[in-house]
Formats: sequence, structure tokens, C-alpha cells
Amino acid sequence: MNKLSFLFMLILFSCVDPSGEKNEKPLKRLKIEGIQNLSEEGIYDAWGILKVGNKFIVRSSSGIATVEAKNIDSMLSRSVGDNDEGVILYDCFQDNVVEYFTEGDKLQTRSVELLEGQKHLVAARGRDFIISTGLYENGRYLYTPREGEARYFLSYPDLPDLPDLTEKMKAILYASSVLRVRPDGMRFVCADMYSGVIDFCCVGNGSIELVNRLCLHMPDIRLIGKKQPKICYTRDSRMGFTDVAVAEDLVYVLYSGKSYREAGKDFTSCDTLMVFDWDGNLQNTYNLEHGVTGISYEVGENVLYAVSNAPHTPLFRLQLPE
Repeated sequence: MNKLSFLFMLILFSCVDPSGEKNEKPLKRLKIEGIQNLSEEGIYDAWGILKVGNKFIVRSSSGIATVEAKNIDSMLSRSVGDNDEGVILYDCFQDNVVEYFTEGDKLQTRSVELLEGQKHLVAARGRDFIISTGLYENGRYLYTPREGEARYFLSYPDLPDLPDLTEKMKAILYASSVLRVRPDGMRFVCADMYSGVIDFCCVGNGSIELVNRLCLHMPDIRLIGKKQPKICYTRDSRMGFTDVAVAEDLVYVLYSGKSYREAGKDFTSCDTLMVFDWDGNLQNTYNLEHGVTGISYEVGENVLYAVSNAPHTPLFRLQLPE
């Protein structure tokens, strides 16, 4: 079960008529090179990819798998040092977030210590802290320092048509997000999968401040029931951001903008790559030759590696402009 499937267990489909900020920059075409079929590794329906040490972690409908990719020797030469951390992912089998890291040639896991009694869904580690999101009623983000007390920061995006929506309902609405921390640990970005909302935030002195919140489209929802209402979307809802990769100066974001009605199961496949600076200013928008669902940035080569849920589960390489 992947994160997308997990969210469907929390909420149903309702209606949306997305509107809001328009992209004024013209689309540029970015070529994609297929380098490997992950189906040969027994991986199907991939929806996320991350690099840890000399391995790829690929998230798919069957769980989390590791791959030593072919034909990318220069990338695989870079490994994680003794002081480097791994990546934190939600493990539906353990019903918690788990950190994956390399030890020699092996990929290991360890538990992540976060505030007890809360449902944690997404987390990312900075230099001496962890930023997480989940079904939190006290704030959008939980800041957990290596030493000291964990604190909540910022509010959830409001829905103008539903001003009385509770914080608990908002937490469910924005449960499926992608969270990435800048390599220096001073900034992070959080993109929502089921709306066009993306936050750019800074971290300092034990607190979180919102730098910019962009809304390409808000989730236009309705509530079903009175005592315990459910958030419901229709098949006209447009998918938002499926994955994010970060560099020191730029943020790379996959955007779908498709609805289930018009694209069926392919509504999670993204043909658009948006590039922002860390203040949330749009720098470029690229049209991709093939739809992809997950990306990972490789600083040494200035490339993105991407996966798709297309037949044979291709692994792609996207060469970025200098």
C-alpha cells in the first residue's frame, strides 16, 4: 500500500473546480532518457524514488524496494558518510515513519523518535532536528529538536468556502504531503498531493516561519454527514504535487493538475516539472516527454532521476540545464 492508497482510506472523492494562480512562464520541453526497466527487478507501479548512499529506494504499490541502478556508475560512486543521515519514509506495515540509511553496502532501518500519541505521516531530518506532518490538531508542522521540547508551528491553509472546518478535518485534508529539507537545513518545502498548495518555510532558533505559500488551486470539498462528517472529493478533483526534489538553490516539483475523470488512474502521473527558488518564486516550467510519478536530484551530475507507473516501470534520467 502506498501513500496515495493510504490517503484514500482516510478520505473519499468529492468535487473541485480548481482556480487560482496561473503559470505565466511558457512551457519548455525537457527530454527524458530511459535507462532501466525496474520490472526486471520485480518492481511495478512505482510512485517514488530517493537515493541513499549508493542505492535507490523505490516506493511502489508492493512496498519499499532497493535498487542498484544500471548504467549510472558515476552517480553510484557517491556514498553516505559517517555523519550523514538517511531518509525518513512512512511504512504502512509498521504504521509509522522509519528512517532508511546505508551501512556499508546494506540498507538498514531505524525507528524515528517523535512525539508520542500523535499520528505521524511525513518527516524529514535537518542537522539537529526533524520536521514532520501528520494528523496534528495543534499545528501544520511539528518541530522536534535533538534536545529540547517538540513544538507545533503554522496553521493549515484555510478553505474560504468552509470557514468552520476543524483543525482535525484540515489535518486529514492535507494528510498526504511531500516534505523536503534543503541540504543546509535552513529551509524546507512541503507540497500537498491533493491540492495545488505548496509551502516554503525557513527554520532558525528553534522555530519555523512561513516564507511563501502558493495556491495553484485549493481543494473544493463538501462534507458528508453531521456527527462525524467525511471529506469527499469527486472525480473532477485535480491532483496536485506528487514529488519534490531539492538542491541548495532550487526546488524541483512534479505537478499533475489532472482529474480522475479525465485521466483515470493516470491522474497521478505528472507531465509538468516546476522549478522554484527557495523563496517560492517560479523560475522555469518544463513539459516532460513521459509522465513520471517520483524524482530524485543528483547534485554531482545536475540530473533528476525519475520513475513512472507506466508498463515495465521505467527509470528515467532528466538532464537539467546548466
